Amino acid sequence: MPDIPPELDQLRTFAHKRTEVVAELARRICEVPAPTGMERARAELVASLWRERGYVPEIDAIGNVYTRRGKRDKEPVLMLLAHTDTVFPPSTPITVERDGDILRGPGIGDNSVSVAAMISALDVLDALGEETAVDLVAVADVGEEGLGNLRGARAAIERYRENVGAVIVLDGSLGQITHIAVGSQRWRITVRGPGGHSYGDFGLPSAIHGLGRIIAAIADITVPRKPKATFNVGVIEGGTSVNTIAERA
Repeated sequence: MPDIPPELDQLRTFAHKRTEVVAELARRICEVPAPTGMERARAELVASLWRERGYVPEIDAIGNVYTRRGKRDKEPVLMLLAHTDTVFPPSTPITVERDGDILRGPGIGDNSVSVAAMISALDVLDALGEETAVDLVAVADVGEEGLGNLRGARAAIERYRENVGAVIVLDGSLGQITHIAVGSQRWRITVRGPGGHSYGDFGLPSAIHGLGRIIAAIADITVPRKPKATFNVGVIEGGTSVNTIAERA
């Protein structure tokens, strides 16, 4: 295994000394609710954390928080992405508790600690006076989970599409690096029909029956194992009552 360059070893040593700082940052971030589509309060907190450090963050129309380190306006940038939204509804009680070296709380690992680590990474560079070869753009992005459909990440890439050189996404398990992305397509399928009474209008097409046939057809699809391909029907809903032919599903 090649030796770590001295400057990187210095950064790593200094970063290890900041474990408690990162833990406290993660706690503060986590305890501000941020369900997908409702990330504004957490975005404001992240922006305030950047301002405390002397940066001038920007919150865009959808709630992404952008912070830039460096002033090479015309050159490629390295983008850091850490999403702020969580899968938990706004009613979820959020308290972060510590158990030895473990922090426990709804959304602490996905993805509050990554947002904290992104902030801390720039803290380390600033504290050591390190100048990077390219500007860093740190983005606390929204809409990563579920039906968020990577809204924030896509907006960030579109914003910097002319000069983004590389992207590092902070999300996932400690000690793992994922270097090949999994592509995905998400659809919301709506089936509509004439509706009617289940007895008096029997025979008219039902939106639920139609959707069921679509789901059955999907279940019959054969997908390759290599490269691995998957599919899933995650949520279904429709109809209005037990004796009504569903008009919508």
